Amino acid sequence: MTYVRPFLDFNCAFKWKGKVNPLKKLEKWPKFQTCFSRLGDSWDLEEQFISELEEFTCIMYGYQRVKSVNTVQALMLKKMVGKNELIKTASKIDLSKLPPCKHSLVPHICRVNYRVAQWKHSHISMPDIPPLVQHGWVRSEKFMQPGWSEKPVLPSCLVDVLARKT
Repeated sequence: MTYVRPFLDFNCAFKWKGKVNPLKKLEKWPKFQTCFSRLGDSWDLEEQFISELEEFTCIMYGYQRVKSVNTVQALMLKKMVGKNELIKTASKIDLSKLPPCKHSLVPHICRVNYRVAQWKHSHISMPDIPPLVQHGWVRSEKFMQPGWSEKPVLPSCLVDVLARKT
């Protein structure tokens, strides 16, 4: 039998973004209000829906004209390091201020959608709920836990530079 840890805070936030500022941005963009209202309507997410949420994530980080979180990550990293500079072990960069890469964002979106879908099906006495592992969760030895990323979140060359820094 697998134990599922109780959910404590359903209202998580992106680091350094909080909850109020993204909500203010959401108020300014009706397109995304419609998108967020569709969360949980279906257990499975279409690529277009994920792309819309990725675009909103870019807006949260101040990049209204960019639709890819990976591009925003690269732009912000260049800004932190310096436009014509290379990342070195002496570079002062704070990776926690970068948005999640797409490989990390997608499982997060899947987990959020799963929880909202559960709430939207709460009026049904015996809803047909799919397994967690298909929706952003992974099974460890004893627990179900969040799947933090579908693939590596940093290029191996950057991991090497950061490993030498410590």
